[in-house]
Amino acid sequence: MGCASSYNSTSPDNREAHLPSQDVVQLVHFGSWLVEEGTASNDAVFVLLLIAGARSTISASLMVRFCNAFRRVRDEYTTSLKDVAVQGDGTQPDIDRYERLSALAKVGLRKHWKRYCGTGQKAEFLKLRAAVPEVSAGMPLADSTKFQRMRSGVSLVESLLARDGRERADLDEITLESESCPGNFAEATTPAERLATALPLIIEATQRLELALQKIMLAVEAFLGKEPLWSAAEVERCKYTIPAQGCAYVTSSPGDKPLRFRASGVSLLSSLCDGPSGLDRNAILEELGNCSSLATVLSTNSKSGEMFLISASGKFIIKTISDAEASELEAILPSYVRHMQGSEGSIMCLYVGL
Repeated sequence: MGCASSYNSTSPDNREAHLPSQDVVQLVHFGSWLVEEGTASNDAVFVLLLIAGARSTISASLMVRFCNAFRRVRDEYTTSLKDVAVQGDGTQPDIDRYERLSALAKVGLRKHWKRYCGTGQKAEFLKLRAAVPEVSAGMPLADSTKFQRMRSGVSLVESLLARDGRERADLDEITLESESCPGNFAEATTPAERLATALPLIIEATQRLELALQKIMLAVEAFLGKEPLWSAAEVERCKYTIPAQGCAYVTSSPGDKPLRFRASGVSLLSSLCDGPSGLDRNAILEELGNCSSLATVLSTNSKSGEMFLISASGKFIIKTISDAEASELEAILPSYVRHMQGSEGSIMCLYVGL
């Protein structure tokens, strides 16, 4: 995951006038409000289309599903969408299909967006989530086999520590490179500090957004069907923006600057939480999404020049990688997930984010 603090701000008036069709975080909040508000919950299908576009998942088959869903939601689209199945396969025809549908979606959502802004929901979006713990800090794991597939990760931790003559018992003594940890992402000055302070926000945002998306999809299941929107053979690539001072999906603020990052394969990797891995979202949020318990630097002198960080209890390793390595990992991600979900088991480490 890459992160940066640069951001081109848009005036509040302009943002209220135009639906932010590429801002996934805001779109999910908007879609959740439509569902909860109830009077136009069916129109959340239009929001899901924009989210699919922002997440780079606009395959021909998915666009056909949305086309049929639009017809079911609005009778007047039956005629206008008659020829939406643009001839041909490939990137450009898929983009053409999406552009036609997204134009209709924006028109269908215009009045709802005005109500969303006019009723103070946009202000609610910019409020931090209440810091209610998902799991008690002292709660034992329900199953003694939980995280058994991460033993290879523990071995990696031990081997990395051994290079510096340390043991796992020494983890409490390992601190970040700076003498005092910055209060938030905007105050971080070194790469290690930036990574450590950004990670909890990234984990919170991606995990909570996935849960919110599931509720929206369930609400429009009668129109879109029960099949997942994100194909098991497809790696979505999505840019996220956590606003300055935070939003409804995080419990801490990134500071006086927004945090922008890109995540790949979020839905694919989230599917591992529903399988036999023994990993669940609560464990991920508790261990990696806690701004009061930041990951610490484990090694910064590797031959590759990449950084290694470790979570508070040592269950998770965080490693920076090059763009080339990220591309290679994206390419094998679908087959990796299929392997990890197989009944035969695996001793490979579990990835929870990229």
